[in-house]
Amino acid sequence: MAKLSKILAASFGGGILLGAGIRLGENIAAKKVLPPAPDTRDDARIDAIEKRLERNETRLDVHEAQLSELRDCALRNEHTLHALLSRLDQLIPARQTRENVEPEPGSREVFTRR
Repeated sequence: MAKLSKILAASFGGGILLGAGIRLGENIAAKKVLPPAPDTRDDARIDAIEKRLERNETRLDVHEAQLSELRDCALRNEHTLHALLSRLDQLIPARQTRENVEPEPGSREVFTRR
C-alpha cells in the first residue's frame, strides 16, 4: 500500500505540474496571437476631433470668401472716393477753398463759411 500511495502521489504531482505547464503555455501563446483590444474611447475622441476640424475648415472657407467680398467692396469704395475727391478738386479750386473756409476755435463744427 505504501508503494501504491507513492505512485499515486508522484502521478498526482506530475499531473499538477503538467496541467500548470499546459495553462502557462496557453497563456503565452494567447498573448502572442491576440492583438491588444482597441481603446474605443480614444477612437471616439479622435473622430470627434476630426469632425470639429472639418467644421472649422468649412467655416474658414466661408470666412475667407466673405473677407474677399469685403476687400473687393472696400477697393470699389476707395476708387469711388478718389473719383469724387478729384471731381471736387475740379469744381472748387484749392486756393478759393482755403480762403473761404477756416476752422473756428471752440465750435463743434470743424469748418464754417464766412
